[in-house]
Amino acid sequence: PEAPMAFLNIAILGAIGTAFGVAMFNKLLQISSIVFATSVTYTIPVTAVLVGVFYLNEALTWVHGLGFAIILAGVWLANRK
Repeated sequence: PEAPMAFLNIAILGAIGTAFGVAMFNKLLQISSIVFATSVTYTIPVTAVLVGVFYLNEALTWVHGLGFAIILAGVWLANRK
């Protein structure tokens, strides 16, 4: 019975949150360098997990650590010369 309201909330967060995030990121690119803006992008998964752990009381498990390791490995692979 709560599915329609949950879907509406997800749609609102997706549309407004993403639009706001993209607008802020574009402004950040205008006022700073691409290096700084890219480093902000890498903090998004860390921020999401911290919000989940401290605000939503979710458990931090080894799977999260594995995910962080995979993300960092991908960043390293993408940026190596």
